Amino acid sequence: MTDHLIKNIPAVTLLALALVIPTYITFFIGKEPLIQGLAFSIYALPLLVMLFRSRTLHTSGRLIFFWALFLAAWVIPSLINAAGSHLESELVRLPVLFFHVTILTLLVVTLYHYLKPDPEKNFHQLVVTMFWALLPISLLIALKTLYLEGYNPTLRPNPFGIHPNVAAEVMLVFLLCATQVRQATVKWLAYTVTIATCYLLQSRGGLIASYLALFILYGYPLVAQKNLQKKSTLAIGGLLVMGLLFFYQDLYDLILKASMLDMRTQDIAGRGQVWLLGLESIMARPWTGLGFWVNPMGYSLPEHVPVWVMLGDPGLEIHNAFIRIATENGLVLLAMTLGLMGFAAHRLHRDKNYPELATLMSVTFFLCFATRHLTLNLMNVLLYMVILKATLPSNPIKRSKRKTNQEGH
Repeated sequence: MTDHLIKNIPAVTLLALALVIPTYITFFIGKEPLIQGLAFSIYALPLLVMLFRSRTLHTSGRLIFFWALFLAAWVIPSLINAAGSHLESELVRLPVLFFHVTILTLLVVTLYHYLKPDPEKNFHQLVVTMFWALLPISLLIALKTLYLEGYNPTLRPNPFGIHPNVAAEVMLVFLLCATQVRQATVKWLAYTVTIATCYLLQSRGGLIASYLALFILYGYPLVAQKNLQKKSTLAIGGLLVMGLLFFYQDLYDLILKASMLDMRTQDIAGRGQVWLLGLESIMARPWTGLGFWVNPMGYSLPEHVPVWVMLGDPGLEIHNAFIRIATENGLVLLAMTLGLMGFAAHRLHRDKNYPELATLMSVTFFLCFATRHLTLNLMNVLLYMVILKATLPSNPIKRSKRKTNQEGH
């Protein structure tokens, strides 16, 4: 029975469930390290099934070479710090590092073998299947948030006891997966639910990232069209100028409220201090960083932090994935990460692949204000999928057909 199920379950269904189920586990069961480790271990299941079915896997030599360099830039600085004589060397969590490295490597190999035969088709099917798998948790988050907002409007909603920004991250992934859905009614309902929920959650990162994704998907192609008539451009520009001249204050206030930038914006909601602390740490140790999972505070708090804040407070985490990568692992890993993302953005822009470009830019924006690293959460996994898919060669004929279909929808 088990062998029959393993052999016959569609690869796209298995992979989508393996990617989404850890989100359900960490959201509803708990975020303790052991629970997270067990949940993210599910990512390895599709690769085991692939090996069971085909008995062998052939991976590109270029991918192996690049991934080896990438892992070296990630692991070696932490090994150097762990062996160092400074106090923070005791804080380097090598087991956590090697767990992340192992699971992420298995995930990259899995995605490579799944996407390679037909990147366009396989990516589309996977993301759409993920959308339907995320539908229950997204609706639960939206309904629970609405209930909490109505129950006590003075408190920021924490659906199911989860931090609002984490809930907004799940909703953002739901919206980004919806961009691949062909049914217009379904996708626009998903967009509306996501934006409304992020607004109620008071998550400016999720809200602005959603706006950014929708602009790149629907607005940017119009701006980028080379055959757009000059008269239309002048007319639209003239209307915008008139609106700014006569209603600039109203528009300004509307933009602030719609993006929630009129709330808790001082010092970028408290992130500025830890950003500066991270940048100082990078300047002090640009090549080796502090070590994976070590924050710049070490064993003591800096002088400018309020006395009531305790060491280990979540507010002291570096709320910027890129500053955090450089702080913990040095500038080489940051340069390789940004280089990969830049290369993917160039490829997607060249191919006019606006849904995936929207995903890349939206997640990048969110990461600029999130306590992430090269983590295994679903939003980051979606980013890894887009980057990997953008580096794979695609069939020009199929790519052209996909563009035609997207324009039709």
